[in-house]
Amino acid sequence: MPKAGEICGIVFFIFREIGAPHHLPHVLVKYGEYKGNFAIETGEQLNGRLFPARQSKTIQKVLVLHKEELLKFWHNLQQDTPESTAPIF
Repeated sequence: MPKAGEICGIVFFIFREIGAPHHLPHVLVKYGEYKGNFAIETGEQLNGRLFPARQSKTIQKVLVLHKEELLKFWHNLQQDTPESTAPIF
């Protein structure tokens, strides 16, 4: 499970798809007991437990600030390119 980055105890992961492709680039975000998938392009929480307000704001800021890098990471990982596993932040 490649780690895209970590900030303030919030960890962002991106998985390589195996089998049918996902239709939406997304990250898995974990913070303590909280876990959920977020769309990279929109910041929408796709599933999982709602995060505390402070962490939710931080997640949204990270998704906006690192959107292009996260999208590149996601696409590289799906194509299994070597640079896809280096954390972004």
